[in-house]
Amino acid sequence: KAVKFNKDSQNCNDSGEKKFNILSAPLNVFGRFYSRLEKRYSNVLKWSLEHRKIVVIASVGLFILSLVLIPFVGLEFLPRSDAGTINISIETPEGTHLEETDRFAFIIEEKLKGIPEIDGVLTSVGSSVTAMSMGGGKNTASIVANLVPLSERNRSSELVAEEIRQFAEDIPGAQIRVSENSIMDFGSMLKPISVSIKGDDFDILRSISNEVMQIVKSVEGTREVENSMDEGSLELVIKVDRDKATLYGLSSAMVAQTVRSAVSGSIATKYKVAGSEIDVMIKADETLIGNVEQLKSLLIPSPTGALITLGDVAEINRAIGPATINRDDQTRVVTISGAVVGRPAGQVNSEIEQRLNEIYLPEGYNIEFGGEQEQMTDAFEDLSLAFVLAIALVYMVMAAQFESLSQPLVIIFTVPLAIIGVIAALLISGRSLSMPAFIGVIMLAGIVVNNAIILIDFVNQLRSRGIDRKEAIIEAGPLRLRPILMTTLTTVLGLLPMALGLGEGGELRAPMATVVIGGLVFSTVLTLVVIPVIYTLFEDLGKIFKRIRRRRRSHVT
Repeated sequence: KAVKFNKDSQNCNDSGEKKFNILSAPLNVFGRFYSRLEKRYSNVLKWSLEHRKIVVIASVGLFILSLVLIPFVGLEFLPRSDAGTINISIETPEGTHLEETDRFAFIIEEKLKGIPEIDGVLTSVGSSVTAMSMGGGKNTASIVANLVPLSERNRSSELVAEEIRQFAEDIPGAQIRVSENSIMDFGSMLKPISVSIKGDDFDILRSISNEVMQIVKSVEGTREVENSMDEGSLELVIKVDRDKATLYGLSSAMVAQTVRSAVSGSIATKYKVAGSEIDVMIKADETLIGNVEQLKSLLIPSPTGALITLGDVAEINRAIGPATINRDDQTRVVTISGAVVGRPAGQVNSEIEQRLNEIYLPEGYNIEFGGEQEQMTDAFEDLSLAFVLAIALVYMVMAAQFESLSQPLVIIFTVPLAIIGVIAALLISGRSLSMPAFIGVIMLAGIVVNNAIILIDFVNQLRSRGIDRKEAIIEAGPLRLRPILMTTLTTVLGLLPMALGLGEGGELRAPMATVVIGGLVFSTVLTLVVIPVIYTLFEDLGKIFKRIRRRRRSHVT
């Protein structure tokens, strides 16, 4: 039994050693890699301290280059997210029968069957219930197309909607609009593009709005461009001839009141039934409203007691009136709105704004941007202020910790170094600078300084022991390389799933994680080289200022 026990023990030791060897192999590889990295970093650090001007110029150049590349990144309020739903609205000419509108809806339904990403459709003819709104009539219809889950399809809802737009353009006789829902819509009716033209005269507003609409349509990436001054329903326009009306003792208000009573009705008296009163309305026959000749024969009582026909004092014409009349501060407003596909909304709006600067505007008329663009501008202004405050708070905390005003300023230089990584990460990932991404930038203000604090604090400790400045930096860099890299690596790996946009709504979180990862990686690499150089430069500048002060004091004494 003893012999058997010894054999088993030997087997256990052999298997344990094998397991240990399997685990130690990658650790040994990493150890050798880290040793080489440490030596190379030590050489780079020595070189950078001997060529400080080159390091500073290169760092400033990279920072300026990153700022130049911001327009290529693009701006948007919130990243578009795939909610798996597409809305299609159909509008036929005014007066179209319900059966004809249903025919258009059926045509689109048949074409939707050929799109594999669509799981099912819900059609409503005679009403419009898409885009969080309700309304419509016999000439309107709406289709809601539900897509299969994102994991089961290769195309996004944006690409599917673009395919629907393409075949919808080939269907004559109806105005078809296509829009995809976003998880972050929150019921908001704000459009990515919203250009408002303000003025008083309808004809001038119509002319300017048509010109603006053509410009917006010509910009790449714009879709579903609409004019709030689009033609509405047929109406009768009555223009009172004031000179003729005055001859009969009538005013425009008297004529308008008579026409209003005939068309809408007026309360003549009240009828009491079982203790309750019922209004008695008097109004003209329905045939009068749509017949111009009969409307001309409408009698208007004059102050003299004579009855004057409407045709004697007014001109009646048929016209197509605007669908809506909007006002802002008592000024008429026409809005050109639209969606954006394939490009950042901020980039599209900037291009539209440049082209609109070439439009001639009469005195009293102006163009303003609203919608998501206005909301994005306000949000970015608030976030910029928060970013400045974050840097100020971080600086004050470090000033109290280091009991110095210059060394925290050296550490703050990690923030512009992180901006280089932010722009690079957004360009590489193809994402825009959105509100979540900006929040990530604010987070970086408190994250990237940690590596510099670790490095500078250890340099100060070595110098307090009497070690020379240059030797302290060269010794502190490699010794603090491991904790700095470990801190960065754990943060990056923790944010990686979020940066990949995994899970529902991941598109909204991905920009923030992308910004933090890019800024942290670039900042870490540059911090290890640039911050020691800036540390020495600030100290040398401090010595120069002290000499100047001493000379001034000596001259005074």
